[in-house]
Amino acid sequence: FQATFTVTHTETLPGNTSNNSTTGTIARDSDGSTYRDVKLPAIGPWAASGNSPEIIYIRNVTKMMQYFVNVTKKMYEAFAIRQHDRPLSDSKRPDLGPKRAGSANETVSDTQSTYTDPATNTVYKVDDHKVTRTIPAGQIGNQFDIVTTTERLYSPDLDVVMQVTRTDPRFGNTTYQLSNIGQPAASLFLPDPSFQQVQGHGKFGRGDRDGARKQPPPPPQD
Repeated sequence: FQATFTVTHTETLPGNTSNNSTTGTIARDSDGSTYRDVKLPAIGPWAASGNSPEIIYIRNVTKMMQYFVNVTKKMYEAFAIRQHDRPLSDSKRPDLGPKRAGSANETVSDTQSTYTDPATNTVYKVDDHKVTRTIPAGQIGNQFDIVTTTERLYSPDLDVVMQVTRTDPRFGNTTYQLSNIGQPAASLFLPDPSFQQVQGHGKFGRGDRDGARKQPPPPPQD
């Protein structure tokens, strides 16, 4: 599959509201190769230049290589995958809200539901896992109870989390959502051939002291 992901964070302040969002693309091939393209918000010096940073991470299982691509600078680094480098699937990533047993102050519900792709209107069957947690008044200095919720919609057919919604009055609301779900092209799991390969871990995007040099193709491994 290939899909666009959007992470939206909203904080409501006295007389004010703050909204921030991050977008990108994720994909997984039939051999288990993965692709993640993240477009970061244009803030700070990037806002002044008008160029928001865009980074791609590719893990090519067939070639046993992983690539870190700086789209903004049109450069990339390549590293061999070690056998024990097994990334968590999207369904198990802790930042996407894994399932866990509820504590005394939690209620957990598991139901079957559906998720509609906002871009294509395609409907997917999903497992709906919702956790509601109550922090009793006085536990962390709070005057009243604080109620937080996390809802996670997971598609068993695609083996991917479609949406995660977190609501916490202390930190605001955050939503992770997939859209425009389709099939990836094989070329997605290799760096753009027009980009320059640089060598040296930690020099990504800057080049080494001798200047960034084009490197020969890495041996078949990711």
